[in-house]
Amino acid sequence: LADKGWQQALREDRSLALGLNTHAGRLTNAPVGNAHGIENTKLEEVLAS
Repeated sequence: LADKGWQQALREDRSLALGLNTHAGRLTNAPVGNAHGIENTKLEEVLAS
């Protein structure tokens, strides 16, 4: 994380990326969003920005 920054580190390590549940007020965990009727953002969209 320190050498790559969080976005690059998550792009390169899928298991690390799966630990990201929210970013900038957006929910990235689809099962949580579905269970509570909350719209979610695809993880790939968060990592692309």
